[in-house]
Amino acid sequence: MDTVNLNLLLSYLNNKLPNVYEVGERGAIAIAFILVHSEKLEHIEYYLSQMLELCKQGLYDWKLYAMMFDKACFLKKIPQKFGTQYILKSKEIMQLYEMEDLSIVNFNRIKIGLNPIKKDQIFQQINIKK
Repeated sequence: MDTVNLNLLLSYLNNKLPNVYEVGERGAIAIAFILVHSEKLEHIEYYLSQMLELCKQGLYDWKLYAMMFDKACFLKKIPQKFGTQYILKSKEIMQLYEMEDLSIVNFNRIKIGLNPIKKDQIFQQINIKK
């Protein structure tokens, strides 16, 4: 399904990322999530540069930029810079994917308007309903 969504999105985008006023907040979120869940680094990086420019102009959400940037780091197997990507440690526990020093990550987050990460947020309990 992720591949179908990605192909439809790429056809719609036609190599140009629309700003939040063109697609609305939900549309902007959907675009970022489809790209992130595709796990296609070439597409993430291509639209990441456009997203950065839109964020600088106030036309895209910095949270979405941080998420896509960190996903690119994850796919490259390098430490993330904003602390948005988790990995499963067990069936019930998620841990933040490798990142730079927490103080640097928090500096990066604050710089773009995100709340800092607290040490107790490094691991997250997953509530699985049976």
